[in-house]
Amino acid sequence: MTTTQGYERFGFLVQPNGDVLYREWAPNALRAYLIGDFNDWNRDATPMAKNEFGVFEVTVPGKNGQPSIPHDSKIKVCLAEPRRTEI
Repeated sequence: MTTTQGYERFGFLVQPNGDVLYREWAPNALRAYLIGDFNDWNRDATPMAKNEFGVFEVTVPGKNGQPSIPHDSKIKVCLAEPRRTEI
């Protein structure tokens, strides 16, 4: 993968079964959470897992073959950094 192909691996990727896979590179963050309309802005509802390369990832399961994060949803990523509480 080249830097011009990052869109194929990072960001929001809707899977054929309706799951939404989200990846974000944040190597200095301690924790990351995906929040928004889809989970009533509940930070603890959708924590992300960090791999050894500093990439956070979460899969939000689809509902009846449709994405559970609809188009035009309002979303944010909450990051916890070592020197700050959260951003």
